[in-house]
Amino acid sequence: MKKLLSLLSLLLFVSLVFTSCKKEEEVTLTAEDLTYNYVGCPENANQRFMGKVNATTTSGTLAYSIVSQSLGSVLTINSSTGEITVKSDNASIDQLLDAYYDNPNGNDIRKISVVVAVSNGSETKNVNVTINLSFNCS
Repeated sequence: MKKLLSLLSLLLFVSLVFTSCKKEEEVTLTAEDLTYNYVGCPENANQRFMGKVNATTTSGTLAYSIVSQSLGSVLTINSSTGEITVKSDNASIDQLLDAYYDNPNGNDIRKISVVVAVSNGSETKNVNVTINLSFNCS
């Protein structure tokens, strides 16, 4: 009986040592703010690639969503890849054109600001994306 108690005590001690020494894996999610430059003809902007949010995680699956954008809702994001494109409807293209041509600054570059949420299921980070538009149809 003493041997059994000694053996159980030893097993308990060893299991406590191993469980207390085991480090929990730290989950990290990284994503950085970014700027993209789009140069092209606005009439051809339908479903055009405007940029991609790059993120990494040590755990879980990344998911992307647009939190806000400065130009109504003309942009959409692929929730799996982070690719930002112009929506394929005519209203979005018209809104993009109106914003570009009616810009009171009179310069050739207009900016769309987008906030994208990146999540891995346990952590979420907001990424600021700036898209500079320069329309040139020549």
